[in-house]
Amino acid sequence: MADHHKFNDPENKDLKDWFRFYYVKWMETCENQRSIASGNGVKYAQAVIPFIPFGAVPALPFTRLLTTFIDAHFSQKSEKLPLGSGSPGHMASIIIDPGSYQRPYVMMEWVYGGVVQSSLVFKGKTEMYCERELEDETIYYKKSVKIEFLRELHGLHQKWLVHGDNARYLVDFAFLLAEAIREKNVTIAPEIPILANLHKIRDQIEFKSIDVREVAETYYKFLPNLIVECRGGDIPIHLGGKYTIAITEEALLMFLDGFRLHDNLADLTAYLIALMGRGLRTGQVKLVGWRWVSKIFVWWFKRRVFKLPKKMQVLAKIMANPFRLLVVANGKGVIVTLENGLPTSVKEADLGSGSNGTKDRAQELKDLWLSACKNHRFIHMAVTLKESPRSRYYTIRPLIDLSFLQQIDFYPHNDFVRFLLRKGPLQLICNVILPFLSA
Repeated sequence: MADHHKFNDPENKDLKDWFRFYYVKWMETCENQRSIASGNGVKYAQAVIPFIPFGAVPALPFTRLLTTFIDAHFSQKSEKLPLGSGSPGHMASIIIDPGSYQRPYVMMEWVYGGVVQSSLVFKGKTEMYCERELEDETIYYKKSVKIEFLRELHGLHQKWLVHGDNARYLVDFAFLLAEAIREKNVTIAPEIPILANLHKIRDQIEFKSIDVREVAETYYKFLPNLIVECRGGDIPIHLGGKYTIAITEEALLMFLDGFRLHDNLADLTAYLIALMGRGLRTGQVKLVGWRWVSKIFVWWFKRRVFKLPKKMQVLAKIMANPFRLLVVANGKGVIVTLENGLPTSVKEADLGSGSNGTKDRAQELKDLWLSACKNHRFIHMAVTLKESPRSRYYTIRPLIDLSFLQQIDFYPHNDFVRFLLRKGPLQLICNVILPFLSA
């Protein structure tokens, strides 16, 4: 590997300065943790969310939320009573340079109750030396990252300095991190439950020719701003959206718990729907802004989401079990399989040559349905967006339009299918999946 790839080379000064900034801010966050735990409040008024260039937020609420998150997902719980400072969750952060026998950076942190009590840093030590030091200490988790990932992340930061688009950066960051985890350029060993479950759920959602990242980059401008209402204040994350979602710290932690506690799509969906219904009912989740829809849309949305779990249970008794739904858009499709009213898998459909682009849409959808039934098992229903001058408007904001049946074509045509589409849980699936396929 060429010398310029090595972390300590002069050519990487910008990369090192960028990384050092986040290292310093992380040390300040750890000092705030200890200061809050001792009852003295924050030492530094602002905190920085790691590797988010627009992530400067009030320190008190962020530090408390971070401490709770670390304690919930990294601490080693046992039947024994924890120490006065909480359950231990010691960890090491390691930068790996594949082109060198040295570890450019290793930081060991001793964590109790989610608070980083102390740390020790090695720079430029041999791999053997670092491994020996790690073996001599009680380290529960090793977080490793290869330099190439840091370089790509630094590149994203430089692009953000040019376009200044927070939502675009966040989407690119999420996909870059997911790819790095898949390619083992970023690892946590042993894998924490939330990541292990995400991998299992991902296996239940399979896309081949559909570029999910391209879809996300098409719709990133419609991401809402976020406000996390925490103890000690709010954490605002401005993404340039036209509206804002406010969520309490408790609801956010419960949302993350859903991924920690559930390893299949059906159970996770049921959990999140119930959580959303409860959050909207109790005010733990709120829509901020768009006052012109506050009395109509918000009321309707709360009512629909709150009643959705019960509707799923009732309709599951009369639907085929499992129920297989084909969702088609732009010549591509996915098959959603529902069992007991909940999605258990989302797989890309082989539509064969069912469409030649010369037929009317009703006949075209019927042919696509027949083709999918031939290439897969029987499909109970197929749906697609109608062609309309405002179809792109609908695919961006489908939940606002109450006339759902006016947005889609479906097959087969019967009153039972109309009832499912108008009243049933399929509204949620169609509203979520159709916009992504039509991007």
